[in-house]
Amino acid sequence: MMFRAGEPKWDQSTFSGRLKHFIAQVNPSYIFYSKDRLERCKDMIREHKAGSTQHSNEELWQAQYAVFGRIHPDTGHVLPLPFSMTGFSPANIPICALMVMPGTHPVIASCYQIINQTLNAGFNYCNRNASKETSTAQMVGGYLGAVSVAVSVATVLRRTITSSPRISAGMKRTLATFLPFPQTSSLAADKLEPCCKPTGDFVFYNKGL
Repeated sequence: MMFRAGEPKWDQSTFSGRLKHFIAQVNPSYIFYSKDRLERCKDMIREHKAGSTQHSNEELWQAQYAVFGRIHPDTGHVLPLPFSMTGFSPANIPICALMVMPGTHPVIASCYQIINQTLNAGFNYCNRNASKETSTAQMVGGYLGAVSVAVSVATVLRRTITSSPRISAGMKRTLATFLPFPQTSSLAADKLEPCCKPTGDFVFYNKGL
């Protein structure tokens, strides 16, 4: 496929194209790219734009998606690994695994939810649209709102089940075992947005390179 600087490799009008684009951005192999190597990737794209590149289309696509996954499109700065597109999944998967562990004490479950929302808030902040200023009050309010919802979902469902007189003790224990799954899946639904529609806050095309 012919390389196009600053553009996705796949057709973004189709679900499969958006999914492939998203998967390419979160490729965990880019975690091991040093800052020097990322700068070389940026140089490769600049050379292509100047018409002096000697690299193949596949090398250019790989360089571009390394830039998509590790560098902010507005500032050009290398993102902290846990908050980059390529580093978010390796950082988030262990947290999600802890959140779905059965039989977790409510306090510990709430701590896991807070850690998860803190990682999400850091990711959202680092990948924000830098061309538009966001106030500290908005960021703090959004974070506190997300934490409140996460902890509420984790605790209210448990209390509803354990306090219901219509549910037997055995059924309560069974439901409590599987309770972390609906808690986590309901809070993670928003992460599917970039794959499900043509535009999304985190589907970067890096037109500023």
